[in-house]
Amino acid sequence: MHTSIHYLTKDVESVIHFYTTYLGFNTSHHDTSDHEILNQGHFSLIVNEPDDEKSEELSLANWRIRIEVEELDELIHDLEEDGITLKDSLHTNGKIKEAVVSDPQGNLIELIEKSDPKLLICGCEDVSPYFQ
Repeated sequence: MHTSIHYLTKDVESVIHFYTTYLGFNTSHHDTSDHEILNQGHFSLIVNEPDDEKSEELSLANWRIRIEVEELDELIHDLEEDGITLKDSLHTNGKIKEAVVSDPQGNLIELIEKSDPKLLICGCEDVSPYFQ
């Protein structure tokens, strides 16, 4: 199964830079069309500017993107070197390390590093023992 989010933004290039530079997304469509597709595994962001009718409706949504990373400490170092600050301090909950940053449009991104690669976080397994 493939999952995607349609991401409307007034600054497509800064979004592309953030997701490809820091979060390991690859571009699969970048030309004169009206959208860009960024992929990571079975997940895609379909990024484009809103049309004039939707432009006024653009505001921060009440949602977060959760992305698993392999070296969270290294990623945080790279982000901070480039002037991107954490919205919440890095913290560890059992076998999960997490931090929150904002992308260029202010959307919150939860960055997750698992110490156990078999650990599933999305309701596929009871994760409560990992948070004790």
